[in-house]
Amino acid sequence: MHFHCMHFIIKRVSAHNFMNFIHRAYRVCSLIVAAIVCVSVCPADECLAAPADPIRDAVVAITVRDSVGLQIASASGTVLKSDGLVATTCSVVTAWLLSPQNTIRIMTSDGNDMPMIDALSCNRQTNSALIRLPAEGLIAVTTARPSGAAQTATLLSRISRTETKTTALKIPRQKAPRSAVPLLSGVPEYLAGGPVRNSHGETIGIATFEKGTKTGLLVPFSTLDDQLQQYRRLQKRLRQLFENMLGPVKPSQRPLPAEVVAAQQWFDSHPNDAAAAMALGEAFENARMHEQAADAYRKALILNPGLTDARIRLGLTAFRSGNYREAAAAFEEVLLARKDSAGILTKLSAAYLALGEYGKSVNLLTRAAELEPENAQIRYNLGVAHFLNGNKNGAMEQYLFLNPLDVERAKSLFDLVN
Repeated sequence: MHFHCMHFIIKRVSAHNFMNFIHRAYRVCSLIVAAIVCVSVCPADECLAAPADPIRDAVVAITVRDSVGLQIASASGTVLKSDGLVATTCSVVTAWLLSPQNTIRIMTSDGNDMPMIDALSCNRQTNSALIRLPAEGLIAVTTARPSGAAQTATLLSRISRTETKTTALKIPRQKAPRSAVPLLSGVPEYLAGGPVRNSHGETIGIATFEKGTKTGLLVPFSTLDDQLQQYRRLQKRLRQLFENMLGPVKPSQRPLPAEVVAAQQWFDSHPNDAAAAMALGEAFENARMHEQAADAYRKALILNPGLTDARIRLGLTAFRSGNYREAAAAFEEVLLARKDSAGILTKLSAAYLALGEYGKSVNLLTRAAELEPENAQIRYNLGVAHFLNGNKNGAMEQYLFLNPLDVERAKSLFDLVN
């Protein structure tokens, strides 16, 4: 190959320039050969590919299917944190919630197909949602605050593992920062949720849309961060709420205290004694070993199904070990015998709050408030349940009841709702 290339060039060079030109010609031919060899032996995506755009790996595809596998909604998502925190639209999360048989799956750029493990927050005003995936080490988007005004931007959406789509957007001039900026162009539902990059190359937020008009919305990362912080504040208050409902959790004790050892020995020697099983459950519960305590209370109920106290303790320990459905079932059983117990109604409402069944929690706490209308804790819980159920007016009504009863709780409820 070197010979033919040299011959081609030499034919175009006069004899008296030959010696001066020959070295330069040989170097040109070498470069041509190197390029041809690279093209022939290197895969196209290694030798000739354009530089990778890191933002593409931070965009996921989200699909909702019904019970027979038909796709009923789709959107993109933007990875905010490498531990699986993703921003998308409320619309796609709501489509999943419409039926218990619906499924939601998330496809990442490297082909991982995974479920959503938690829907953290939906902001209906901005149509933005925060969800969590069961993943670590995801590539997260690099966020930025706009360094200057920009009237053009692009939305990056993921359609599938290999297919992405860019959409041109127009941003109006803004006089003041806003939680969401109406765009001068629409955003189709299936493209929404992806990151927006302005003409300065800065990734400044995600694109959603107004549900009624389909007008595009730019949701800045600062708004998403505020949404995340509000969720964290709410979770902290809910933990306090559950502790008030169910009683404080005692500190863990290690190694096993003598009380547990003695109770285990008693139960081992009297395996058919419900009282021994109850004592073992209480010992485990005091040691903050809630799963073991729940198992002991289950044994006590097998031996004596009429032990109401064992059923209540089973509900409490099941709740604290994260088994909210079993906790709700246990409190439902107790409620059949204690229909007018505000305490049982409150405990059952906590289980349904944890399950996300806010309407049931509202109904239970309404009954509890009728039984004990001046119970500040019940009024506060009912206000929180109304708020989580999307009824801000109902929450504020409870604030008005609560304010003369407990100023501190009333202020906490007011701050939560507003």
